[in-house]
Amino acid sequence: MARIGLAGSTADDQLSLDPSAAIRAANTVLGDHPDVRRARLELVHRGGRIEVHGSVLARADRPLTRTADDVRATLADLGTALEVPNLPARVRITVSR
Repeated sequence: MARIGLAGSTADDQLSLDPSAAIRAANTVLGDHPDVRRARLELVHRGGRIEVHGSVLARADRPLTRTADDVRATLADLGTALEVPNLPARVRITVSR
């Protein structure tokens, strides 16, 4: 996926973000969360826009609502980084056995 130009760029100073770095960071944040066993998110182009698809494996001994809140917060942060408000996402959360 190509770098994304960011607001604040000028003719002399181009600001951009490598989307793969942003998605790696989101995976790391979720993967390091104590309620999560594994997180696998990816950016996809669909209909000319960016979406997040993925899965999160939550720990059975932790509150699922807290895990869902953390996934939403991470996706919001990712949308902010990519300058895509209300970043569309399909993330399946399953509970480990």
